[in-house]
Amino acid sequence: MKLQGANLVVTICLILAAMVFIALTIALFSPGQGLSKNQQKIAERDRLVEANLIIAQRISEKYRKIDRLRHDPIYVEFIARKDLGMVRKDELVLAVHPPAANPMTDKAP
Repeated sequence: MKLQGANLVVTICLILAAMVFIALTIALFSPGQGLSKNQQKIAERDRLVEANLIIAQRISEKYRKIDRLRHDPIYVEFIARKDLGMVRKDELVLAVHPPAANPMTDKAP
């Protein structure tokens, strides 16, 4: 009689274990749940890490530029010439314009 009780307990434990296994399998592999959702989160995290690295590089470049603008007069002069078109007082600026079209010499085909 005691042997039947032990077999019954083992059978109930096996049934419960099988039910838990089936429930976990369904939870892990159903769409929008478990592993697929975890993989989406991992992909999103990787995308955000890459975006953060790009932004960190841009910030670092900005800090370098600010430092050069504060401490490098040659760089300041370069930026003033390039971006603002500035020249020194003693410099002569020559502007070369393309030749104007002459309607007498230019013939349309």
